Amino acid sequence: MTRQTPRAVAAAVLAQPSASAEAARLARLTGRSTTALHHELRSCLRKMAAGRRPRWTELFGRILRWVVIGRWQVHSTEPERQAVRRLAASGTVVFLPSHRSHADPLFLAQVVRQCGLPRPTWFAGDNLRLPLLTAPARRAAVVFLRRTLSGDEVYRTALRLYLAYLFEQGHPLEWYQEGGRTRTGLPQPPRHGLLTHALEAVRMGTGRQVWFVPVALTQTPVPDAARLADEEDGRPKKTESLRWFLHYVRQQRRAAGRVDVRFGTPLEAGPYAWAPQGDVTRGARLLGRDVTRAVCRATPVTAEAVTAVVLTGRFPSMTVPTVHRRVQPLLDALERSATAAPPPSELRTEAGVRTALERLAAAGAVTFDGSDGKLVVRPVSRIATLHRNQGVHWFWPRAVAEIAALRASHTPPHGAWERGVRELRLLLDLVTCGTGLQCDPFLLATAVVELKRMAIGGGPDDERLWTFDKQLSGSGPLVAPDVLHGLISAQAVVFRQLRLHSGGLPVDRMTVLTAALSETGRSGRLHSAAPDAASPHLYSAILLDAQRRGLLDAGRVQPGLRRDRATQLYAALDDLRTLAGLVDRAGNGEARP
Repeated sequence: MTRQTPRAVAAAVLAQPSASAEAARLARLTGRSTTALHHELRSCLRKMAAGRRPRWTELFGRILRWVVIGRWQVHSTEPERQAVRRLAASGTVVFLPSHRSHADPLFLAQVVRQCGLPRPTWFAGDNLRLPLLTAPARRAAVVFLRRTLSGDEVYRTALRLYLAYLFEQGHPLEWYQEGGRTRTGLPQPPRHGLLTHALEAVRMGTGRQVWFVPVALTQTPVPDAARLADEEDGRPKKTESLRWFLHYVRQQRRAAGRVDVRFGTPLEAGPYAWAPQGDVTRGARLLGRDVTRAVCRATPVTAEAVTAVVLTGRFPSMTVPTVHRRVQPLLDALERSATAAPPPSELRTEAGVRTALERLAAAGAVTFDGSDGKLVVRPVSRIATLHRNQGVHWFWPRAVAEIAALRASHTPPHGAWERGVRELRLLLDLVTCGTGLQCDPFLLATAVVELKRMAIGGGPDDERLWTFDKQLSGSGPLVAPDVLHGLISAQAVVFRQLRLHSGGLPVDRMTVLTAALSETGRSGRLHSAAPDAASPHLYSAILLDAQRRGLLDAGRVQPGLRRDRATQLYAALDDLRTLAGLVDRAGNGEARP
C-alpha cells in the first residue's frame, strides 16, 4: 500500500477522466467557466479527502482502541470473516453498520483487521472535526463530510468523484446510513443522500464490483446509554469538542462490556445503481431498506434485551421470580423463529435471570429494592428501553400474530385464516413505521408461522365463531402487551396530531413534532408502562417514515389516509388492552372467559 496524503488524493481524483466530464456538466448547469469549477472541485476535495499512510493509520487505530475500547470484548465468527475476505478479493467492500456509539468504528475496525483487511476509510460528520485530532485523523483514512449535502452541486459532484476513486482503489469503506446514533435503540429510517452518491459513483466507475455489507453491532451494556437517555428526555446534546472528547475517553476507560459484530447478507451495488427507469434515488431507497432488514436479521438476541422487554412492559416493578416467569414465553417465541443466534438459554433458570438483571443494574437500566423483604426490580425507563430495542424486533411476529388472531376470532372459521393473514400485513406495516423496515417479508413469514400455531379456522361449512381463548391456550402465554404497548402508543400520539391536519396544504414535520411533544408533556415525566410514548427521536423517525410514504403530502386524499392510520392505531391499542386483561386474569389464576 502506497503512502497517500489528502492533497495527493485530491489530485488523483481530479486526474480521472470522469472529472473533466463532470466539470463540463457543471459549467453547462451553472454558466460558469470550466476552469473555475475545476478549481472549486479541487478546493472541496482537499477539504474532504483523507490520506492513507499505512504505518500512521495502524498506529492511530491502535492508540484509539487502547484509550477508548481497551476493556471491551469484541466477538465475531470465523465463517462470517471468511465471507468478508472473499468479498474483498472480488471487489470493494462498503460496511454499513448499525450505530449506537461513537466507538462503533473502532469495534468494527478490530474485526476487519482480523479479516486481514486494512482499517476501512471511515466517513464521519463535520461535527467530529476536533482541534488537534482532525489532522492526524485525516492522515489515518478518516473523511469528514458536511452534515447536509443539499444545495451545493459542486460539493456533491466532488463527493461522487471521490467515491468513484475510492471504489476503484479497492480499500474498504464505512459509514452509517442512519446519519447518526439511534437514541431509541431501534433502527432509524436510512438517510439516502450518501447512498445515492455512492450509486452514482458506481455508475461513473470503471466496472469494479462494489459490495454493501450490512453490519449488526450489538453492545452489552449499551455505551453512552445514560447520555443518550438524557438527550431523549429533552436535555440538549453536548457539542463535540476537545474537552468533550477527553471526558468521553475517561468514561470509556471505566466502561467494559461485550460487543457482537455480525455481518448480514452482502448486497451487490450494480442492481441498485441501475434500478428500473435508471432512477438512482429509487435505487438508494431500496438499498437503504434492504440494508436495514439485513442488519435486523443479523442481530443476535442478548439476555439483557429479552429481560428488558419484560421490564419495560406494563408493570412499574416486579420481583425476580415474576420477571423469570414472564421471560419464558419470550424465549419460546425466539426458539420458534430463525434468529441469527440461539436465544439466551441461561434465562430458563431464575439464577440466570437474576444475573441478567444484575448486569442491567450495573448499566443503570434497573434498580433493586428489598425494603419490603422481597427483591423488587424497578426499571429506569429510558436506559432499559435502549437495551430492549436492540432485539425487540424478534418479538414483533409473535406479538402481531396474537392481535391478528384476536381479530380473526370474530370471523367464521372458514374465513378466519384469510382475515388473520390480512391483519398480519396491516399490523407489521404499523409496527415498523419509523424504523425503515417497512413490512419485512422475513418478519411476515415468521408471523405466519406463529399464526398457524393458534389453529385458526375450521372446515368450509363451519359457521361457528371460534373462541380466541380456547384456541390460544395451547400456543403459549401472550407477549403482545409487553412488546408493542409503548411503540403503538408513540405512533398513536403522532398520528393523532397528523389527523388534525386537513385541506390541500403539506404538513410541516417540525410543527407536528412540537405538538406531539406538547401533548405528552415533555417535562421529564414519563409513564413507566410506555417508555416510548414520549420519545422525540422516535416521533421524528415516525414522521420521516410517514413523509416517505406520502402521508404528509398535500392533496385531498392524504388527510383520509392519515385518519385511517390513526384509526388503525387506536384499534390496535384496544386490542392490546383486551390481551392485557387476559394476561392479568390468567396471572391471577382466573379462568379465561
